[in-house]
Amino acid sequence: MQNFDLQLAKTAQGNLSAAVMASPAGEAGPLESEWPALTAEQALHAGAAEQARLGAALAADALPETIGALWRESLGRAGGAGLRLRLHTDAAAAALPWELLYDRERGAFFARDPLTPLVRYLDGPIALLPFAPGPNAEVLLAGASPADLPATGAQVALTAIAACLAGSPLHSGAIQPHLSGHQLSELLVTRRLVLLHFYGHARWDSYSGEGALVLEDAYGRSAPLPPAHLAATLRSRGVQLAVLAACDSAETGDERWRGLAQALVQAGIPAVLAMRGLVTVELAAAFAAAFYTALAAGHSYDVAANLARNRAALAVLASPQPGGWLQPLLFMRAEEGRLWQAAPAAAAVQPHFGRGGLSINTVNAGVFMSGDLTNSTIDLRGAQIGAQAAPPPALPPSEVAQLQAQVTQLLALQSEQRAVLDALARQQLSELDLNTVLAGLQELFVEVQRHNDLLLRAGEAVDLAQTQAALDAPAAPGLAESGVNVRQ
Repeated sequence: MQNFDLQLAKTAQGNLSAAVMASPAGEAGPLESEWPALTAEQALHAGAAEQARLGAALAADALPETIGALWRESLGRAGGAGLRLRLHTDAAAAALPWELLYDRERGAFFARDPLTPLVRYLDGPIALLPFAPGPNAEVLLAGASPADLPATGAQVALTAIAACLAGSPLHSGAIQPHLSGHQLSELLVTRRLVLLHFYGHARWDSYSGEGALVLEDAYGRSAPLPPAHLAATLRSRGVQLAVLAACDSAETGDERWRGLAQALVQAGIPAVLAMRGLVTVELAAAFAAAFYTALAAGHSYDVAANLARNRAALAVLASPQPGGWLQPLLFMRAEEGRLWQAAPAAAAVQPHFGRGGLSINTVNAGVFMSGDLTNSTIDLRGAQIGAQAAPPPALPPSEVAQLQAQVTQLLALQSEQRAVLDALARQQLSELDLNTVLAGLQELFVEVQRHNDLLLRAGEAVDLAQTQAALDAPAAPGLAESGVNVRQ
């Protein structure tokens, strides 16, 4: 998937500066607009309609004028492959809820549409270790519930995630609901993990501007794990994705690299998914179920996160925090972000017909009709012919040349058939009665079968005179009567 790299920062005058660093359609900016009058807390409590209104206003600030036009052009060029929006922000801009961006023309939130995944990209001289996804990957599902803090229900939450991964290429192994720092180090040494999911508590110290995961000590009490230690441990073992389902794990301070998630990214973890502010049990469960189902199906981290936000939005729609789906933030520097990929399928053995200098592997044709008579689609353009070189010809060169010329003529005739089908598909089917449409389809079937038979006979070196006579035979007579212009 291609990237649309958008830089957002606060100017010395207090305005928002936006610039396109790179995109499929080029660069633009910087352009300045007023600083958005929106906070993450305001977005958290906004209802569905208010979310769309606020998100559209935020998009107007982030994608003004030529930048917005560049986004639309880039999205059009990307087509069905989608376009990733990568946000490069300074510390001030990082505090804004950019996941709320709303495309009024498409009627979709950027961070909930799988065609426009939104990620936060932290710039800097960060080296990523090489990683080649294989057909399988091992994940660690861990949590902590210290006795001196509110219970987290880690066992239930992690068991539900394991159920989502059951039977998939992502293997979870044993669940660790009471993780200590020593256990984490031991597990990372003995197992080759690509993903860590932590469910529990995190702490954010606004005075020092640092966060920490809260694990358990030998007595089951709180044991904060410094971010530097966690980052070094994960990076040394090649972990590709860290999911921190813990409150305040995505908080940041006045500096860009402050915060638990940011420290992991700075240490070289390719992707970190963490939570801004407080996260409810319902939100965490809904998001995790959809996220891991999408990962198990082979989706990238960013697309999986967008799909999960959709699920989470439904789960919190009637709650006191209907904007809770904005809490999960994805920091991603990986280009593709996939934990596994299917092994290449073995090449299928094709039926083979041939003799002399011509070898025909496949002759395929399909006819599809869908919809009703007033809104239908007819497609017969799937005809495919596969040919490859064969052993040296046994026939005289003159006969081989004649056979090849006949095959060329057959291919030209099939090209004419495609033109006929295009003309038929463009006609308003509402102007034709059912009998006319069925008659036209029947005649097309007959014509395609006739030419496929002749092509096979040519490959078997049938009598040249007989083949030429068949080629000279007129096409099915009824096509011209159906209202379609047929070229003989």
